[in-house]
Amino acid sequence: MFNIHNFENLRAISELEESICHLISKHLDKPIDISQLSRLHEYVDKFSLNELRLSVFKDINLLPWPQILLKSCFNQLSYELGPDLLIQKKINLSIHIPGDDLSVLNAHTDCSSGDSPFELVLWIPLTPSQQTNSMFICSKEESRKYYACMRNGTTYKVNKDNAEYISIDHGQFLIFPPTLIHGNSINKTNQTRLSLNVRIKSVFSPYLCSMVGDRMF
Repeated sequence: MFNIHNFENLRAISELEESICHLISKHLDKPIDISQLSRLHEYVDKFSLNELRLSVFKDINLLPWPQILLKSCFNQLSYELGPDLLIQKKINLSIHIPGDDLSVLNAHTDCSSGDSPFELVLWIPLTPSQQTNSMFICSKEESRKYYACMRNGTTYKVNKDNAEYISIDHGQFLIFPPTLIHGNSINKTNQTRLSLNVRIKSVFSPYLCSMVGDRMF
């Protein structure tokens, strides 16, 4: 269903993380380093959070992030998809601060919002992610119920108590298919989670790709 891996080139990914810290510092007009990201909620509240996220998102996508990511985890991606890869045009940034009820994502699949079933999702935490500051993955039982309701044209409300919250450390990345049912809940921990996500597919896979927002390859 999903796989957690260690980055092959920590130096390259560290340079990207340092650049992101610089962009956050510039927006907040306050020096922020990688060790402070899990305490970002001390500098921003849920009402000003989206302004920060959009500002940093815009500037991240001026950086050469595709080359950095592919250099950092190419072997694993090529094992999954082959050596000829297409990568999403823009990388996404998520910031999940404690107590934020405005950033909750209900259970969903990326395919349900128009993404290609032939791609893989690369999810990169910039902070340690566990319990409710991470994202959850639905159990097989919940997933069967979810898809059965989809086939019937009805909506199934996932029981988050039966979901598994991903535990993943800084310096690792997660790969999962766009058909995987996932989401998040209110962060009840005392740590902020920052993560990047991007979609990657093989050049030779069927050309069914997302036309939603910036997800066009």
